[in-house]
Amino acid sequence: MIKIKRIRFFFFTILFMPFTTWGQIVNIDKSDTSDYSLTTKTSFNLSSGLEVDKQQITLWDATNIGELMVQKNKELFLFAASYRFTYNGPDDILNAGYFHLRYRHHYKDKFQPEPFLQYQWDNKRGLEMRALAGANIRYNVWKGDTWEFNAGIGLMYEIERWNYDAVDSTKLPAN
Repeated sequence: MIKIKRIRFFFFTILFMPFTTWGQIVNIDKSDTSDYSLTTKTSFNLSSGLEVDKQQITLWDATNIGELMVQKNKELFLFAASYRFTYNGPDDILNAGYFHLRYRHHYKDKFQPEPFLQYQWDNKRGLEMRALAGANIRYNVWKGDTWEFNAGIGLMYEIERWNYDAVDSTKLPAN
């Protein structure tokens, strides 16, 4: 009977959620499904790519992504960073990235607090800086041996600073 109620709740949530809520995905992480450990466990992933294309001038394009997970006892720290750039000779075509830090206490419980901080930039689109601070409450809907399904709700504070680098000069404000 409990399983039927859970299935009904899941379908009801999926059906009506788009009409009643709005949100933002801050970052998606790999969940640690292993048991709590008294020793410190770390996991690190690094993905880096560089493309150099010699034309009349040299085009440099790189993507770098790093993720670090540190777990000890019932505490889990997650750090993610990304940096992407494209240079066509001396011209900066793309310059974007972010740093993201998250903390989960008792991360295997049904409900978990999850505070986070994030800083990002995208200079060529005009985003000089964006800083976020917030907290979520995560609910573990289903947990298996190799994957799990979580849902959450939270609050965040955001501050941004923009410039007009990406705006056509004919559309700039008069001031």
